[in-house]
Amino acid sequence: QPKGPYQLIGSSFGGKVAYEIAQQLLAKGEEISMLAFVDSYGPGYPNRLPSTTGVIANTYKLIQYLGKHIDNLRVAPWKGKLAYLGHYAKDGLRRLKMIPSAAKERIKEMRQPKIPKEFAEVEKANLRAANMYQPQPYPGTVTLYRAEQQPLGINPDPTLGWGTVGIENLVIHEVPGHHGSILFEPRVEKMAEIVSNYLDDINTN
Repeated sequence: QPKGPYQLIGSSFGGKVAYEIAQQLLAKGEEISMLAFVDSYGPGYPNRLPSTTGVIANTYKLIQYLGKHIDNLRVAPWKGKLAYLGHYAKDGLRRLKMIPSAAKERIKEMRQPKIPKEFAEVEKANLRAANMYQPQPYPGTVTLYRAEQQPLGINPDPTLGWGTVGIENLVIHEVPGHHGSILFEPRVEKMAEIVSNYLDDINTN
């Protein structure tokens, strides 16, 4: 697409990428008809409360880990529940070394291969870039799709850190789930429906 208007959306770290793309396009005189984030964290988010010590933070992580699986099971169809339980039951047994070696090898073959070194390096570079990025004020509308379930033990911020950036119009929509589930089954269908409806509104106006 050589000319705008452009519609940009970024998830997690991709929100910062979409934000910078929009800034550079605007600087060239292009039009942005949509800029949206899917649970993307802005500067200083999440910020722990002073009372959240290391032990408490680890406890919260465990609570959220269990809550994530309970929530995924709750909204999944029956066949999905069985497959989900089967996957994590096998994984748990493997971790506890309770499976015979032959079965271990079969499970190992079914698992995804280790992330290539090049991909791991890209991930590290992304993390460094995210930490160093200093977003500038944005003269337009940004839509933030915010996961309902945010980290525990942090200073609450409905804008996920974007409220301090200087965005002219920040529109926030809460979506069911948490950071690690809103773009995966079974939550992703709801997310796709919300974004599709928003795109339809933009394209018809």
